[in-house]
Amino acid sequence: MTTKVQLDEMEVTRAERLLAVILAVFALIGGLWVYSKLDEIARPLPPAFVEPTPQQARAISAGERAEAVLAREEEDRAAARDELELRREAYRTALDPGGAPVALERDYRQAQADFQEADRRVRRAGPPRAQPGVLRKWPEMRWRRRSAGKARTSSSASTGMA
Repeated sequence: MTTKVQLDEMEVTRAERLLAVILAVFALIGGLWVYSKLDEIARPLPPAFVEPTPQQARAISAGERAEAVLAREEEDRAAARDELELRREAYRTALDPGGAPVALERDYRQAQADFQEADRRVRRAGPPRAQPGVLRKWPEMRWRRRSAGKARTSSSASTGMA
């Protein structure tokens, strides 16, 4: 035999209502906490700086010096190219009426030689030749992600404070 209880016959005490409200508040706080933890898990970890070894530091500084030299040589080549174009146009303009003065031809040939020399210097100053594996591996080693366990075990690691 089953007993059916009508809702209007059920009595709910104040204590039961209070417990229901406390349970709802607890569930809401727990849900917000889980949501914030999911956000932390989904957010990528900040990269950690790895100090280079002395050999890597020497290779890096040599590479930076070589890049600076290459940049200077490229600027010189651009200036030589501009000068070559200017001298060439002056030479061509003088050729149109009949004959170019010897001085203009000489200036044009000298500008051409200067440009070729600047171009050779740029090719010589090209990408640095490093010891095998030092500069190639450096970008990958430089910024590593913190391991997930380390970053989550202390709050100071995730905020960046030591």
